[in-house]
Amino acid sequence: MIKESKWIVVGLIKSPHGIQGKVKVKSLSDFEDRFLKPGLRWLQTGSETPLEIELSSGIKQPGRDIFIIAFKGINNRNKAEKLK
Repeated sequence: MIKESKWIVVGLIKSPHGIQGKVKVKSLSDFEDRFLKPGLRWLQTGSETPLEIELSSGIKQPGRDIFIIAFKGINNRNKAEKLK
C-alpha cells in the first residue's frame, strides 16, 4: 500500500556554501521561483515533520540545477551544516 503525503520534495540541500550560512540546493523542480523568491518554505530533516523556515534569497548557478540560498536565522556555516 502506498502511504499518502501532502508534502512534495522539490529540492535537496547538498552542502553549506561559504561561512555566512548559505546552502547549495539541488533542484528537483521545474519551478525556479521556489528557490529564488523570498518567503515561507518547509524544510524536513530526517524523518521529522517539516518545519516552517523563511527563504531570504536565492541565486541559480549558471548552467546547473543548483541554487545557492539563504534562510532567515541561518547565519553561519555550523547552522547551515545541520540542514543537510
